[in-house]
Amino acid sequence: MNGFHRTYFEIIQSIESAIKDRKIITSLILLYSAIDSFSNIANQSNKSGRKVFIKWVDKWMLEENNLTCNSIDIYAARCGVLHGFISESDLSNNGNAKKICYAWGNASLLELESSIKKTKKENEYIALKLEDIFQSFRIGMANCIDEIEKDENWRNSFELKASKYFTTSPSGTNS
Repeated sequence: MNGFHRTYFEIIQSIESAIKDRKIITSLILLYSAIDSFSNIANQSNKSGRKVFIKWVDKWMLEENNLTCNSIDIYAARCGVLHGFISESDLSNNGNAKKICYAWGNASLLELESSIKKTKKENEYIALKLEDIFQSFRIGMANCIDEIEKDENWRNSFELKASKYFTTSPSGTNS
């Protein structure tokens, strides 16, 4: 298993474990970091950043899944979580994205949505199930990898970027 596959295998396992252990902020940090990283490595150009993230989320997470948000909402949530462990970001504070409220485990998404409606701030907040976002990412990543495998130029670009991923040797030394 190369560094890329090992890294993502470990990250997926860590997200699953964190969700199971109800370590929600840890789950979100790992999940948003993984989306960020994967969208960059799967991008066919050498660009990175907001546009790459949003484009990847639109294509691979939202096009075929039933998340009730848009890619700007997810990007804004990423910014809030990764930069401050909060649900707010410049995008949400300026009204350009909704703040995500998370349900997880046995919590009812419908109850969370109902609570948001009672506050009459449906234009500011959106309810999502953490497991649904995670599943959307997993499916999107698998579908994206399937498409990459079909395109030789894209595959070469992807493999070049993947070859630079941090790895560890069996003895535990870093490379």
